[in-house]
Amino acid sequence: MALSIASELAAPQQGLRKIDVRRDLRAIADLVGDAFAGELDAGGQASLRELRSLSRLGPLLYLMVPTSGELGGFLRGFVWEVDGEIVGNITLQQADEYGNRWMIANVAVNPGYRGRGIAGALMQAALARINEINGEWALLQVKEENEIARKLYQRLGFDDVMTELQFRIFQLTDIPDTALPDGVNLVRLYDRDWDSMKHLLHRSVPTSARWLHPTRSIAYRRNSDPHLILRWGHLIGLAQRERLGVYSGSDLMGALDVWSQPHGEHEIGILLHPDVQEEWTAPLLHHGLRHLQRYPYQPITATLHDYQPQATAALQSLGFRSTRVLTTMRKRILKTGRSGNQ
Repeated sequence: MALSIASELAAPQQGLRKIDVRRDLRAIADLVGDAFAGELDAGGQASLRELRSLSRLGPLLYLMVPTSGELGGFLRGFVWEVDGEIVGNITLQQADEYGNRWMIANVAVNPGYRGRGIAGALMQAALARINEINGEWALLQVKEENEIARKLYQRLGFDDVMTELQFRIFQLTDIPDTALPDGVNLVRLYDRDWDSMKHLLHRSVPTSARWLHPTRSIAYRRNSDPHLILRWGHLIGLAQRERLGVYSGSDLMGALDVWSQPHGEHEIGILLHPDVQEEWTAPLLHHGLRHLQRYPYQPITATLHDYQPQATAALQSLGFRSTRVLTTMRKRILKTGRSGNQ
């Protein structure tokens, strides 16, 4: 095996080739870190740390990763090499359990090699790869101010679907003591309540945005931690998550998410049926923010969408500031020349 590994590492590549996770991770992590220096949010920084940690496994990756050099739905894609140095990268990640939708991420080009058509070539290769593995849609997110990237994606046939807004406040001291609306009860939601939560998503999210929400994904099922973990975690300072169902009688009309972190940043999120957004949004957000004041001080972040103007206004009135605006775009993949190979 040592000879095989050495021979693979010895042959420098030029131009476009598929990612080989077994030997590319460290270079990809360095490229992403350089290409997006100062732009990565907490989630992006965490993903970058994971890449670097995985790259430290070294030769063990040759035992763990298939000979294709790809990690199925987790990490596929392409790199661009010049004289054996990786100067461009594009990553594909499966966005649903059926493999119909694929997220294009890390469209990164070394600053010294930009303007040479590398990003466009990587995008063309990614779209062809999605077609090859029978994907039906390509998704991506782009910063609102990145006009060069937006124009490239539009030329490739991508359309805007939804805007995601991220907000942060570093110190929140004055929260209005607003009473909950009459007849509203807050009840913790758990995994057993997932069917009700999916029904709420269907009623509360516009059709175009609903298409994107991973309603079958464990990643979206941020339901409350069990009671014992919540009580114990509060005592010893563990991260805790609570998803509070907003009930009017027996009808689930919304969800309030409150996540406390002993380190890092607290998070708050809200989803409400359109019929009650105008009156209920601010009081519920005030309730959730007061809840976070019980924990050690940390900055508070919130992720909202363009169909939540009431929540945006409520947070801005408290001093939250926008830190990033992302446009989600999608492209239908034409069913041509499909091999059916995964």
